[in-house]
Amino acid sequence: MTGSAGRAAVKFIGIGGIVLFWGLALAYGSQGGVFRPFLYTVACGVCVVMLWPNQADGDALINRGNDDGA
Repeated sequence: MTGSAGRAAVKFIGIGGIVLFWGLALAYGSQGGVFRPFLYTVACGVCVVMLWPNQADGDALINRGNDDGA
């Protein structure tokens, strides 16, 4: 796997971890209120947006198996 494809794969795995944390935080940390789940959702959304791979990394991950590079 090339550098860009590897970066994209690691970013997607990180996003999966953030989503898992978000689900656990909602399940165990809300305590019946509305304020904390809203904050958890906003915070995890910001983290996902910051970690989301750019177009070049995503294309490299999609095209990693092609011999012609297209």
